[in-house]
Amino acid sequence: MLRNALIMVAAMALASGCQSSSSTPPRARSNASNNQALTEDQAFNTDPSAMRLDDIEGALLLYYRDNQTMPPHLSDLDPYAKAVGITLVPISPTNGQPYGYDPNGMTAVGATKLLVVYDPAPSPNGRRWCIVMEPPRPGAALSAEVLDLPEFVFRSYLAGAR
Repeated sequence: MLRNALIMVAAMALASGCQSSSSTPPRARSNASNNQALTEDQAFNTDPSAMRLDDIEGALLLYYRDNQTMPPHLSDLDPYAKAVGITLVPISPTNGQPYGYDPNGMTAVGATKLLVVYDPAPSPNGRRWCIVMEPPRPGAALSAEVLDLPEFVFRSYLAGAR
């Protein structure tokens, strides 16, 4: 059911001019339970934090489509998620802490995208699930994606925010 709701959010976002893009090729990861490599898409579809952030991303795109600005708080996304049958949970399932959010987006030296939502702590593998986006342009569709960033990349965004 969640999968159908996500497909509906994506279809609505694309139909309205918003888009979500992914330009990173799938990376293989080890699945400790059976020692098989998982593609990034497979890891994404089984990671609870990635799936929660994907719900937030969809609601964020719908909010931006209607308001042409970022919401002041993640809780402002609730009506957009509920409209497509999703209940947002802005809490990391990994550590029980609220996701970090910067409506202005954090920048890093050399980065072309802004980091807007992120897990408050790295996972045991030293990576963080985050939502990054192209800088908003008036009248243009917002492009965002959920990425699993290495901790050193995440820290470069934190350093740029100071």
